[in-house]
Amino acid sequence: MVRKRVEAALVATTLLVVAGFARASVLSDNLDQLPLGPEVATVTEWLTASFATDAKSYDLTTVVLRVGSSAASDAVVDIYSSVGTGAGEPGVLVGTLTYSGMSGSLPVFAAQGIVLDPSTTYWVVVREKPGGGSSIFWTWTPSDAGTGVGFQHTWGFSDDSGGSWTIFDQAPLMMQVNAEELAFWTDLGSALPGMSGPPQLKGYGQLLAGSNGLIVLTFAAPSAPSLLFLSAGAIVPTSFKGGTLLPVPVLLALPLHTDALGSATLPWAAWPPGVSGLDLYFQAGIQDAAAVKGVALSNALAAHVP
Repeated sequence: MVRKRVEAALVATTLLVVAGFARASVLSDNLDQLPLGPEVATVTEWLTASFATDAKSYDLTTVVLRVGSSAASDAVVDIYSSVGTGAGEPGVLVGTLTYSGMSGSLPVFAAQGIVLDPSTTYWVVVREKPGGGSSIFWTWTPSDAGTGVGFQHTWGFSDDSGGSWTIFDQAPLMMQVNAEELAFWTDLGSALPGMSGPPQLKGYGQLLAGSNGLIVLTFAAPSAPSLLFLSAGAIVPTSFKGGTLLPVPVLLALPLHTDALGSATLPWAAWPPGVSGLDLYFQAGIQDAAAVKGVALSNALAAHVP
């Protein structure tokens, strides 16, 4: 119990030091605004509404539309990238969603494998399924208000199956876009206990060029010299001081020193550019007389640079 309370306090402090690491789940939402009337989508007449991402990468999960429930299964819901200046207009097809049921009176369309890039505008495009037999009535609102980091009150229509678009920036169509922030850090385990149990290593930050972040070591021996081992690309698990060191071959060994509580922090103000796509591996070794061979090991972390 004491350990969990200490961990919670350290994590809270970390989140105060590094802002913006909370997982966002709603990118865009105006479903609570006043509904006024429908726009109609058919096989050749398409409707669209835009949303955006912030500086993070996301995995799109669902889109909830205020459309007539009786025709929901006849709707085709696509995600398009954006082309043009400003919000632009639908450009290239990114993926197609699947009708997955109702949330109250509103149909939900699920995504699978659609990754949203940082700081990018996307378009939800709705049309009638060929041979569906039911036009799609998508409700609009006179309000330009909404919530979410990517809310935009921009919508449009095409009367030639997406060949050309007319775009408006007021009285938008009504929808909710849900996504999960992509995980950049993975716990690989392989800790070797010391006097305070298994030391814990955690990473915070998006690993995007110019973004801040930090690595935090907790539950290590107090006031102890330590090394943070780093490898890149691949790992070769290797026996080390009675445990297993994962970041091998070691690219860097950065010196740390734990404080009186057995914690240490390695922050960075701006992640370096030019390492996109790289996989990094971290693990800390801590001098600890209570460990089996005088050195405790933290869990190893894998970090993927987007």
